[in-house]
Amino acid sequence: MVVPTVGVAAKLAQLLPTDRRSAGLLLAYAAVTLVTLGLRYRQYADTSSAPWVPLARAAAAGIYLNFALLLLPMLRLTLSWQRLGGLRRILPVSQAVQAHMIAGNAIVLFSVIHVLAYAAIVMTKRLPLDAILIWPVPLTGVVLVALLALLAVFAWLRERVRFELFVYTHFLAIPIGVLSIVHAHWFFAVMLVPGIVYGVDRGLRLLWSTRTAQVDTITVDGRDIILTLLRPETFAYRAGDYAFLCVPRLSRLQWHPFSLINAPNDTGSLAFRIRRRGAWTQAVAQLQPGTQVLVDGPFASPCRELYTCRTAIVVAAGIGITPFASFLAQLENECAGSGDEPRPFDRIHLYWLERDQESLAGFYPLIARLHEQLGGQFTASLVVDTLPKGAVAPLVCHQSIDWDTALVGDGTQWQAATVFFCGPKALSDRVRASCRRVQLPFVTESF
Repeated sequence: MVVPTVGVAAKLAQLLPTDRRSAGLLLAYAAVTLVTLGLRYRQYADTSSAPWVPLARAAAAGIYLNFALLLLPMLRLTLSWQRLGGLRRILPVSQAVQAHMIAGNAIVLFSVIHVLAYAAIVMTKRLPLDAILIWPVPLTGVVLVALLALLAVFAWLRERVRFELFVYTHFLAIPIGVLSIVHAHWFFAVMLVPGIVYGVDRGLRLLWSTRTAQVDTITVDGRDIILTLLRPETFAYRAGDYAFLCVPRLSRLQWHPFSLINAPNDTGSLAFRIRRRGAWTQAVAQLQPGTQVLVDGPFASPCRELYTCRTAIVVAAGIGITPFASFLAQLENECAGSGDEPRPFDRIHLYWLERDQESLAGFYPLIARLHEQLGGQFTASLVVDTLPKGAVAPLVCHQSIDWDTALVGDGTQWQAATVFFCGPKALSDRVRASCRRVQLPFVTESF
């Protein structure tokens, strides 16, 4: 198979948002960053003949700015507050994780520029390196770069390495914060307000949103397990929400995010479909009924925006169907209770991509019932890599999807649609690129 080469420009274009809210916020962020860098550079350019000192100071200003912004997108409890509905129409709250990643990558970039600029100063002035490294500022700077590099590498490789390595290396944020204050006293003032706000959010999560539940049943279904917990009385969530799970018996440090797959009005239980990929998920499959599980949540996911869309295209690959499962379950419950009342949407089409027909079994009955009950308002294409030798179920097909064509439809049916996606990055890049070409908003699931 020939893999087409993607140019640097095309890769950069894939990072750009496809909706106006995200694009507007990104432009505002870029403008503030450029103004901050420019003012700082000009301030030191007037007092220095060489460009390295102004460049180093400008990069430091970029580091300060992005550290101040870094924690704000991670206010999971605050951003999940139902009364923020009006704010969500203005700000792309569903892209909070992406905003956190942008700030983190910017910190790494400006740190590299900061270090290289000071390295140029050292070489220009021919200063002895051994004498420099005994000073607190250069020494802490070197250690900070090493810690940032370690944290960044495991963040970039999050989908390729064990999830717990990503979690554990993020604890390096604590020594990074302490060393940053030693390195530059201004850092304390920069992080004071964001740190307090984030601390309050985390504290409320610990005191209010973290509950203890017990394992009710565990069912092994092919590559997945269905974990059902007895639902705590005070646990209220909306379709599309997710929660972090911790099994103290296995590890008190590991918290893993999973989407709730049952409808919110299923008051007796909380259900999660989990793919068995690593040691932790394999151990969860062996838990016995009655085992205690800590549940931190619920938190809003981008799937909540399905309720505000008149027309939507949902693209799910493999286990990526789970963020949309509770929405589909609630939709069926609403269909049963509303009779002939008009639906809150005009049309939804679901693309679910899986390896084979057997892998569709977990949610196929629900999808088939919705397809029958809602007629043309809910349609589905269940695309498999390999068709079964026997009977092929309705809605199941084997095809190569041209996403440009699929998202355009007949030219009018998907004109105002929003595309919701959950799946591997390679497919995400292709669908996002198609959304950009046909000018449809693209919303991806992220924890």
